Amino acid sequence: ETITVDVNPGNAMSGQNTVDLHKRDGAVTVALKTIDAHLDSLGLSTAPIHFLKIDVEGVDPLALDGARNLLASGRLRFLTFEYHVLGYWRKRKLSPIVETLRDHGF
Repeated sequence: ETITVDVNPGNAMSGQNTVDLHKRDGAVTVALKTIDAHLDSLGLSTAPIHFLKIDVEGVDPLALDGARNLLASGRLRFLTFEYHVLGYWRKRKLSPIVETLRDHGF
């Protein structure tokens, strides 16, 4: 499973499997993988994960969306992520994310 984030001002999901990083001299396209898909690719889909730090400059809600299976599995012991008024946080509220985390035992 992959997600796409357009890292232009606004940080909107575009539905592709890449991220467009716009620079002064052009654009760079980077492939993305969700946290769940990355753990699967490493053979860690059932392994306990002791600590996950998410620091993705404003698109933390999308990273959390991509860790649904891990969060629901009970295999993750500690989680940290940033909340601020930048990036995708302008479109998402913190309270539903906190409720989801509580539902999963955090």
